[in-house]
Amino acid sequence: MNARLDSAKFSFETFTCVLGAGVEFIIVTSIAVLLIEFPARASYAAQPIAKQSDNKLEFKTNSIGMKFVKMKAESFDIGSSIQEIESKRKVAKVELDKETFFNEIPKYRVHIKKDYWIGRHEVTTSEFLKFVESRRYKTTAEFSQEGGWGYAKNDNPEVSTDRKYYWANIGEIEWYGPAYPVVNVSWSDAKDFCEWLSNKENRNYKLPTECQWEYACRAGSEDMYCFGTDAEKLSVYGNVADSSTLKFFKDWKHPIKNSDRYPFLAPVGQFTANTWGIYDMHGNVSEICRDSYHDDFYDDRKESDDWNQRRSEFRVLRGSHCLHDTVFSACSYRHYVSIASDSAYSTVIGFRIVCEDGDPKSD
Repeated sequence: MNARLDSAKFSFETFTCVLGAGVEFIIVTSIAVLLIEFPARASYAAQPIAKQSDNKLEFKTNSIGMKFVKMKAESFDIGSSIQEIESKRKVAKVELDKETFFNEIPKYRVHIKKDYWIGRHEVTTSEFLKFVESRRYKTTAEFSQEGGWGYAKNDNPEVSTDRKYYWANIGEIEWYGPAYPVVNVSWSDAKDFCEWLSNKENRNYKLPTECQWEYACRAGSEDMYCFGTDAEKLSVYGNVADSSTLKFFKDWKHPIKNSDRYPFLAPVGQFTANTWGIYDMHGNVSEICRDSYHDDFYDDRKESDDWNQRRSEFRVLRGSHCLHDTVFSACSYRHYVSIASDSAYSTVIGFRIVCEDGDPKSD
C-alpha cells in the first residue's frame, strides 16, 4: 500500500453529525427549479406485472467477494401516477415545491430486455480500496482544489470541504469504515471502478440504468416502498431519518418515530433485504446511476430499459439517504448529482453496480 493509502482513515471512536442542511436544501430545491415548466399529465391505470419472486433466485459472488442476485428480463411499471404523487405530498413532513416529484410521471410499462446481475449491497470502502490499490487511483475529490466533504468536529452537524477529506476520510465520525458504503465518490469514479472490474474479470460491469435500479428496488411491489406503504417499516428495511437521528440532529423536522439504530451511515446489509434479496435500496446512501439526468425523461415513454444518453451536466441518483424524509425513500424517487466541481460527490452519495452479458466471475 502506498503512503497515501497508508493514511486512509477509518475512525471507529467518535461520531459527527454528517450532513449540513444546505446539502439537503440544494438537492431538493434544484429539482424544483428544473421542474417549474413541467406539465400535468393524465393518470395511469396499473396492469398486472410479472413477479420474479415466483421463480427461484440465483446468487453469485465475484472475484473480489461482491455478492450479486440475478434479475430476470420482465416488464414492470416505472414511475408514479398523479394520484401517487398527491399521496406522497400529503404525508411529507417537509415543505415541498408544488412541482416536486413531477419528474416521476407519467407512470408507464417498461420491458427489461435481458437478464442482468445487480449487487446485493452498495459498493463498500473495502471493495473500493482494492480498485484504488490496483490502479493507484485518485478520485475526483482528491484532484479537486476544494477537496472532499467531511466533518471537523464530532459535535458539529455542518459539513465542509477540505483537501484532507476524500473517500477514505470523511472526518471525525464513528459511522464509517470498511463495511460501509463508499462515499465522496463521483459518477466518473464509479464508472472507472466498473471499468477496472470489467477488465479484471473479462466481464461487463456497469452502473445500473435507472430502469434497472427501480425494477430491482421494487422487487415486484407496486406500492410506494418495496414492502408496502407504511413508512414506519422503513426502519426494518433501511437506514433513513428516524428517532436515532434526533440524538445528533435535534432540530431535524422529519424523522419516523421508529429507530433503525444508526444516526448516520450504516454498514451494508444490516437491514432486511427486499423479496429479491437486495439490501439498502431504501436509505443509507443515494446511488449513482448510469443515465444522464433530465426531468422530462419519462415523456419519451420508452418501452425498453435503454439508458438516457442525452447530454446533461447531471447524472441520475436513485434511492434516499440516511437523513431523508420518508417520501424521498419511495421506489420511484428521482434526483441527480452534478458531474462538475465539488457538487459531484458528497458524504451521502455512493453506488452499486450491475453485471451484464454474463455471470459475475468467481475465483
